[in-house]
Amino acid sequence: MAAYGRQINIIISPRRQRANAYFMINPDGQVIMPEDKDDVCCEVMIGNIFDQNIIDKWQKLIYENNYLENAEDTFSHDWQSYPMPEIYNKIWRLAKRYNHQGQDYTEKHIEWLIKQSLLLAKQENIEEQIFIPFILLHDVGYSAAKIDSPFASDSRKSHMQAGKQIAKKILRQVNYPKRLANKISNYIAIHDNWAFNDHQLYHKNKILGLFNDLDFTSMYSAASFNSMMNILKKTPQKMLDYLQNNEKIVNRPFISAASRLIYQNSVQKTQLLVNSNLF
Repeated sequence: MAAYGRQINIIISPRRQRANAYFMINPDGQVIMPEDKDDVCCEVMIGNIFDQNIIDKWQKLIYENNYLENAEDTFSHDWQSYPMPEIYNKIWRLAKRYNHQGQDYTEKHIEWLIKQSLLLAKQENIEEQIFIPFILLHDVGYSAAKIDSPFASDSRKSHMQAGKQIAKKILRQVNYPKRLANKISNYIAIHDNWAFNDHQLYHKNKILGLFNDLDFTSMYSAASFNSMMNILKKTPQKMLDYLQNNEKIVNRPFISAASRLIYQNSVQKTQLLVNSNLF
């Protein structure tokens, strides 16, 4: 168990809080979930911890009152377990102070993005030293912006402008190379310009295009999906319909096969949760 615990993020809570949604992992990686049948407790073999669809298999068996984020996070690789320069961790620690003052879901949103971005940057051969800090810092400006809704035009503009200045400050604190810091802060200043009908920007620039792909797809993650439902006052199915008919699909098509695959997998998982009435 210790060996697996170093590679995955395992969340444990009392059975009375989780019904039968807790699990056990055998030394060979097989995932088992107990299931009560009258007065007999049976063991259901779900699959192997490293199966790509292990989350889907597990989610099919959990009850409606279980924690949605645990279903997503339990079998997710911890992004901090990837070999990653300490400089990114320093940036993230400084960014957290600002993220806590912004949107409630920002930290979970960033964590989801980082999990995807670390691998995507290598797959797409883009400059990781720009892409990863850009991801970590892109929403720090919400801490200084006056927000009624994150979708309001004024909120988008003000958080990008404030974010540029805060990002510069954080990058100076960690002695980040000036050339890279300038590019990162400039990207933050325009990362939501699609909201002002500037769509070509994301077609021409691969870093901005991949960022936009992931930023949109992150709304399918459990934490963001729930938050967006509350902000937009939509039911789970209406929220899903809203995302699947979003203008992004037409105006800013996915820039790479890899980012499109992340999107397709995320849609499938969220559709499963909605169909199972787990939101």
